[in-house]
Order: sequence, then C-alpha cells, then structure tokens
Amino acid sequence: MPALTQAHVQHQPPALSEAQWAQARWEDDGGPPFEPTPAEPASQWPRIAAALTERLPELAGREDVIVTCEHGTRSGAPGAFYPTTAELEIDTALFAPLHPATINPTRRGDEDRYPVAWGVLAHEAAHAAHSIWTTPPHLHGTALNTAAQMLEESRAEHAHLTRRPTDRRFLRTAAHTLILADFTPQTPSNPWQAAYAAGLILARRDAGILDPDETEPLEQTVTGILGPDLLETLAQIWTAAHTTADDDGPSMLQHAQAWCQALATPATGPEPTGGGRLNELAEAIGKVVGRVRTNEAMQAAAQARAAAARTARGKGKAAQAAHARQAAKTAERVFSPGARPFTPGKPRRRSNWSPITGTRPPTGAEKSAAGQLARALRAAAYRERTTTITTSAAPPGRLNMRQALARDAQKAACRRTSERAPSRTEECAPFSVR
Repeated sequence: MPALTQAHVQHQPPALSEAQWAQARWEDDGGPPFEPTPAEPASQWPRIAAALTERLPELAGREDVIVTCEHGTRSGAPGAFYPTTAELEIDTALFAPLHPATINPTRRGDEDRYPVAWGVLAHEAAHAAHSIWTTPPHLHGTALNTAAQMLEESRAEHAHLTRRPTDRRFLRTAAHTLILADFTPQTPSNPWQAAYAAGLILARRDAGILDPDETEPLEQTVTGILGPDLLETLAQIWTAAHTTADDDGPSMLQHAQAWCQALATPATGPEPTGGGRLNELAEAIGKVVGRVRTNEAMQAAAQARAAAARTARGKGKAAQAAHARQAAKTAERVFSPGARPFTPGKPRRRSNWSPITGTRPPTGAEKSAAGQLARALRAAAYRERTTTITTSAAPPGRLNMRQALARDAQKAACRRTSERAPSRTEECAPFSVR
C-alpha cells in the first residue's frame, strides 16, 4: 500500500522533472519562455483549472489556493494539496468521459455532470481548510506518520461536512477513487492493512459520509482479522480524532501513537508488510464500493423522478396561466365598452362594413317592423282584468262578534231543552247575523 507516495496532503512539492529543469535553465540563460502549442482538448484544461480556482473559495473558505488540472498528478494520487505552495492538483482523468470543451465549472450545477472530480476537489478543499497541523520531518516514512495521515482523511471530511453538508453526495461518489488506489488484489490482509482499511472506510461511516449497510461487508472482514475488541479500540481512536481541532497537531500524533500501540507496531518503524491472505480486503472494499454506487444510483433515479414531476407541474401551471391570459384577453375584446362582435380564433375583417359587424342607417321596412314590434310589446305588458270566483267558509261581510256569541248561546239552549224533554219538539227562533 503506497500510503505516503499517494498521500493527499503533500507538505513538500515533488522534485522537478528533467524537462522542467531544462525549461528553467533555458529561461535563466535569457531564452524566451517555452510555450508549447497544445492540442485542442489539452488547451481547455487551463480554462477549467482557472474556473475551479474561482469556485474553490466556497469549498475551502480561502482564496489563495491555485487549482491545476494535469494528466496524472505529480503525487500520483487522483488529487493532492500542497500546503507550502497553496496548490491543489486534480487528475484530468476524473472528468472522463466528458469532452473538456463541454466542462464549465463557473456554471452552477455543472458539477453534477462530473461528481467524481468534484468530490475529489471537495476532499482536497477539506484538507486545504482543515489540515493545518503537520507531521515533524523526522517522522516521515514511519508507521506513526502513516496512521496520522490516515486518521486525517476522515477527520478533514467530517469537519468539511459541518460547514457544507450538501457536499456529502460528492464525497460519497468519490470515495472509491480516494480509497481504492491504496488497495489492490496484491494487498495482504494482515492486521495493519485491515486496520488501515477500517480507518479509511468505517471511519467515514462514523463521520456521516457512508451508510452502515454499505460498509457491512468490510466490517465483517475486518472483524474476522482483528477481532471485535481491537476494532472497537480503533473505532474509539478515530472517533476521538474527529473531534480534534484543525491545528492540534500534538493530539493527532497522540491518536496515531495509540493506533500503533493497539496494533503492537513500533511507531517510529516502517509499516508492517506481508502476512494474511491476498485479495481479501480488496474484495470486501469492492463490495462496499458496489453498494455505494447502487445507493447513489437509486438516489439519483429518485431525484430524477422528483425533478420530472416538478417539471410536469411547472408546465401544467404555465399552460393554465397561458390559458387564463388568453381568456382574459378574449374577454377584454368581447366585453370592453364599444367593442364589436368578436369570435376567438378568427381575424377581424378589415373592411368598413359587413353584414355582421359595423353600422348603417335602417331601411323603411325595418323602421315599420320595429314600430309594430314596439306596439306589440307594449300591449303585452298590460293585461285585461279577469274575474275569479272562489269559495269561502266564512260569510261575506264584516263579522259581528256579539251576534255570533248570541247565536252560539241560542244553539246551546236548544240542545239542552231537547235533552230534558225528548218527546217535545221546541222550535228555536232563527238568529240573524248582520
């Protein structure tokens, strides 16, 4: 595992190549600057690098970092950050299969077309913003430095997510690019390599970047190599590293020292090599990457369906608004004062008069017909009186209550007399009511 040769934070820039030395000597001798004529695709990368430099302050929170896009970085990693020179390298292969002429990072949302490259950029921006501490030079090449740099990977991304949680999907997409470069089918499955894989992947799970179901294959493999107790101890170390301040180098070195002690590895010695089965860790990491890609594809499909639904709703609302505007325009033509007859969808006739639209004086026959119609309407408005006969239970005229009460009393007296003498017939005088 080339941990140091592909480290994402390079505290010392790589040595100049022979071509760079020759160019520098030529310029020192007074020669004109060497400006090779690039091919058409290659000529686009300086523009893309300048655009990424313009967008970097929103990721890293600093404006002094220069982004360069090269066909293979000087460090050998897909991306690298150089704190001493404030340089950030991105491998152009990360933008494949897009043509460089179609890449425009200055346009918001363009990064969705190359999420892996943008995820690597976000990862290196996290180092630029939060990897402030440095390892002493005399510890370079030791197991302690390897452990410290490994712990810094998830710590920097965890700190980055506290500022920009929306970059999580890009970091997830680029996780396989950032991790798989350190593991090959020839990587031995010894305790040091297993712990290193856990520190890169399981630590990202605890940092909130990967999901537990995605890292389950590696967790099972690492548990079988290290045992649950040792894995729990290592988890406590990287969890403590996540809460370490950006400039607290001594604490990060202490965490790395505890990592080496847990694995029974001399801190000032080289990394352990050999031992264990080959391809075991690489296979488990491949399963993790496959699950991450599957979940990201499902999430992208869900977002695409949601976007399509929003677009359909927007089109429907736009159609309704257009229909309402057309209806209002038609109503304005039809019902506005002084408007002539109007048929929607048919153009107005430009002649001065037509049988349907326009005005003219009435003819004599039309005047006579109008008079007859007016007389008929006036006659129909006034109807002749009619006589209606109805029946009523009360007699006509005004009722005299005194006479009505007397009449009721007389009827009652006649009934009592007839009851006392049934054989006698008494005649009751009629009672008149006025």
